[in-house]
Amino acid sequence: MANFTPGTGTIQASTLEGAALVACQLLQDLEESEATNPNNIAVNYFTGDKVVQVQWVTPITTSLAADGKLLVSGNDYVTSIFSPGGDVKSTALVSATLELFQRLQALEKANVDPEDPEAKNKVQIQYDIDALTGTISAELPIAFAVTNGAVTISAVPYLADAGV
Repeated sequence: MANFTPGTGTIQASTLEGAALVACQLLQDLEESEATNPNNIAVNYFTGDKVVQVQWVTPITTSLAADGKLLVSGNDYVTSIFSPGGDVKSTALVSATLELFQRLQALEKANVDPEDPEAKNKVQIQYDIDALTGTISAELPIAFAVTNGAVTISAVPYLADAGV
């Protein structure tokens, strides 16, 4: 499982997979409540397959680090009350969500599991530097539970923590 330390931040989850799922749901809920309703993210839960599919086209910003490396970060196109904390360094929800998916993808690349080759390709990120957009496609495993008449959805960890 890919550990996640929430600290005192908005995203309270104990796994990286769970933190990404929470961030996506918060972002989709925020987009639906915005007056402009940007509808950049779609979070769809499938009970039969026990997966969540995330499709997200987000504005990005780019800059060059002192060593010449290209830096890509989220362009915070919606405003929210968001507190960074623990493992999340970004100070806004859009940037934090992109940060979490970048970490998931980095862990997928760092993990080598010949028993489960699919675990290395659940998150895809593509950047269009000219258009300043990032496209995230993900299909993550989830679990459902019913407690006291309420259905809960939780992310199922699929990655080993590799210190990324």
